[in-house]
Amino acid sequence: MNYRNIIVIVVVAVALVACGGPEERKTKYRARAQEYLEAGNYPKARVALRNVLKIDPKDADAYFLFAQVEEKEKNWRNAVSLYQEVVQLVPDHTGALIMLAKYYLEARLTEQVVSTADKVLAKDPQHPQAKALKIAVLAVEGKLPDAMTKAEALRSQFPTEPDVAILLATLYSQQQHYRDAEATLQRALEAHPKDMDLLNNLNTILVQAKDMAGAETVARRMIEAEPTLFDHRLRLARFFDTQGAHEKAEAVLREAITLDLNSEERRLMLADFLSTRKDHPAAEQALLEAATQLPHSTKIRFGLAELYLKSGQDAKAREQYAALVKDYKEKPAGFEAKV
Repeated sequence: MNYRNIIVIVVVAVALVACGGPEERKTKYRARAQEYLEAGNYPKARVALRNVLKIDPKDADAYFLFAQVEEKEKNWRNAVSLYQEVVQLVPDHTGALIMLAKYYLEARLTEQVVSTADKVLAKDPQHPQAKALKIAVLAVEGKLPDAMTKAEALRSQFPTEPDVAILLATLYSQQQHYRDAEATLQRALEAHPKDMDLLNNLNTILVQAKDMAGAETVARRMIEAEPTLFDHRLRLARFFDTQGAHEKAEAVLREAITLDLNSEERRLMLADFLSTRKDHPAAEQALLEAATQLPHSTKIRFGLAELYLKSGQDAKAREQYAALVKDYKEKPAGFEAKV
């Protein structure tokens, strides 16, 4: 290789580095994470975010997205820790502060709610979410008339802001003014038709108002907005179950399985439902089909063994545990089956 070829290689390498530098790669991974999050592909979102943090361990936006992934998977403690990490990196990060204040409100830590909301208001005195959080504290403290007056005034100022609408609708529902609550949420939904918090609250209020047809419509609307998320179908199945419409509930759970044939959770949920609402043979059949289609799933096999124990079929349960011990010997599943 002569020196001219070496120069060409060096120039090409430098050009490649310039085109794919750390900032560009970080932006690419973060954008992918956002796409995966919106698509409901949380494992891939995690991978993309870890790649961002490998490049820049202090990327606050990556931690913020990571917190949202944890929320989607109901890892609430992890989400709070990640939002706190964001605030450590960027003390006036509005999104993280608002989310932390919501968690504090849920825990009835009213002083922390107010102090956290005030940090947002110091930066933006008219911030609607921060104002709504402080009004919610008034309601928690039992100052309902004051909270109602301020919430209605805030709604006049921000008629379609989701958090403001949810606050006012919650206050209306506490007084059993369900139609006012519904109208408040519907107005906000006109501007934010796929906002899950608005839809979730509307569904709850319609159930409280005993408007079951409306509640079912909203539940199906949530499925349409996020078709890959199991929680929405599970909500609809539970809704049908509470109405005594067990066949409809079963149909929803079976449909959820067809959308993710590798999901152990969905198959176990169906089996549990069948065991409770139908009979043990139906649940057994569902688990046997699952074991055939997911032959390497120890969760399904343990579920089948537990079903046998529950239905008094101890011999079949022992067979399942013995098979697990044989197939997994020195592995965790084998040790668990021995116990």
